[in-house]
Amino acid sequence: MELEGVIESNWNEITDNFDDMNLK
Repeated sequence: MELEGVIESNWNEITDNFDDMNLK
């Protein structure tokens, strides 16, 4: 498994969620 790829994709989703929360 490529943990780095999985973690990076997860961080992208998390940061996107934070951006949405900050905009609201």
